[in-house]
Amino acid sequence: MSRTRNGKKIDLERGRAGVRAPSRNRAENKAKKSPSEKIKEKASGGLLVNWSVTRLTDERTGALSLEFTFRDPDGARQTRVIGAELTYAEILRELRKYSFEVPPGTKGTEFVEGLIKAAPKRSHVNSDMPGWKTASSNADPRKEKIAAYVTPSQIFGPDADRYRLCGSLTSQKSSLVGRVDGSLEDWNEAFYPFVEASNYIAFCIMCGLAGPAVRFAVPTESPCFNLFGPSSVGKTGAVKAGAAVVGHPDSIQDWSITRRALEETAAAYNDQLLVLNAAERLPQSNRKELLGFVAHSLVDGASSKRSSAVKNQLPELSSRNVTLSTSNLSGRDMAENCGLTWALQEEVRFIDIQVPSAEEGGIFDQLGTGDDRPAEARQLIHELEDTLSAVYGALLEPWIQFLMKNNSRQLFDMLTLRFVKHVGARPGAEERVARKFGLVYAAGRIAVAKKILDWPKSRPREAAVALFSRWREHHRSPSGLCAALSRLKNLLQNATAVPISRPGEPVAVQASAPFIGVRASYKGREVIGLRQESLVEVFGTKATALLLEWLKEQRLVESGHGQRTGMQLPVPLKIKGQLVSKPRLLVIDPSELTRALGKIT
Repeated sequence: MSRTRNGKKIDLERGRAGVRAPSRNRAENKAKKSPSEKIKEKASGGLLVNWSVTRLTDERTGALSLEFTFRDPDGARQTRVIGAELTYAEILRELRKYSFEVPPGTKGTEFVEGLIKAAPKRSHVNSDMPGWKTASSNADPRKEKIAAYVTPSQIFGPDADRYRLCGSLTSQKSSLVGRVDGSLEDWNEAFYPFVEASNYIAFCIMCGLAGPAVRFAVPTESPCFNLFGPSSVGKTGAVKAGAAVVGHPDSIQDWSITRRALEETAAAYNDQLLVLNAAERLPQSNRKELLGFVAHSLVDGASSKRSSAVKNQLPELSSRNVTLSTSNLSGRDMAENCGLTWALQEEVRFIDIQVPSAEEGGIFDQLGTGDDRPAEARQLIHELEDTLSAVYGALLEPWIQFLMKNNSRQLFDMLTLRFVKHVGARPGAEERVARKFGLVYAAGRIAVAKKILDWPKSRPREAAVALFSRWREHHRSPSGLCAALSRLKNLLQNATAVPISRPGEPVAVQASAPFIGVRASYKGREVIGLRQESLVEVFGTKATALLLEWLKEQRLVESGHGQRTGMQLPVPLKIKGQLVSKPRLLVIDPSELTRALGKIT
């Protein structure tokens, strides 16, 4: 029976387009075998129906391979990947190493041939880098069709089942990206008290959202923000909150790695937030190379260029990240300490944001000015640690789904420019940095509008403006002697930097915190003893020389024996595990030093 539709003859028994209509006999339908099953059954005599083959394409090299899935003699599921360039006989020899059920002789070769011919023609993609994947290459990013977004734990998108993240770059820590515990509602409820009390935590959370969003913005270089300040002020907790946006908070990395390892680490966090924690743990010998790499190559998304002879073992990598870093010293001071040139181009790439002291509440800068602020901040830090281990990663899926379904490039650009205008950034360096803060603000503002973040509408801008102001204050601060004296004044109020010496007890110097000297009793009066070697470690050689010259001009340093600079005081110091019983210190009257510093504006 047939009839005509739009001039085309349609066979009603066979259905549309000449495809046979489903059989009305369910039993008959169920008994039918697919072409691939028929091929495998013919090749193996119907014995090895549990075998299958998947075609794989290496995303980087384009190399083809075949993944065989089968049962081993114990019945456990096994997979083996074999190069597609091998002959059927060569593949058969490889498979016989792992299975006793492969047919003998020519039947084995026929079996392999049948399996491969029965495999789906569309290959899966083996990717060594996470992040956004496109269905086709297009010079205009606005016209690219997104195929998937890949993390070690979850893959999203219309072609999610086609992509696989292989383990060549994935580490134990980066594998935690994409992990989820708790619902979106749980996440917002748990974190908002900290967001309300800390511009730093709010900003780091927005950085977590900005990582996947960099692709939809138009920055010339990826943002890198460094939170610097003394220890025990909550810096690590803040950056962990950023990591908890898209995965487990323990996915953060340390600075204490080699340059090549850092290149691979950046690639392992492609299109994600990359956290580099505790730069002070990096040995001084490696700091110059790593700091220069982060300030230049990392923000440009490029690794070192290599010769063709070693590219197979050490391929050139590229990445696109938002980076959060923490350190005790600013990038400027770290660079000076290790003899690295640090000029305007470095300051706009490695963006230093100072964190207040513990006495000022540390990262919890919204607690007011009460006397109980330090204690309240310490309590919040402990509560944040408990929260981080209980709920994380719940923002990833709704955020990725929004970015995938909406071409948000114009929206990000509009909000970024709005932020630049709001902060009144000067043309040049300030505007360049303001655009990076603007990207983070835009991510937060969009997430609030789409109910992904349950925050007041104004909160993203408040946090971004507060931290941009911190950067601008640091950037505009005077260099040279004035900056060194200003920092000296702050360190003198820090009990870790200038601890009080107790009779009979050595002063233990913490390697992770700045230390410049001690407060001690000498000949019946209170003095401050500054250790010159420690000043160099904290201030750098040039700034220390300026400080010493100023101290001499102000006649603040008491002369030692034979007019030597400094005195050996019986104030034992334990430095890097070694006891110095009588260190040579610059002995200064604290009241006179306070008076002289008070004249500095």
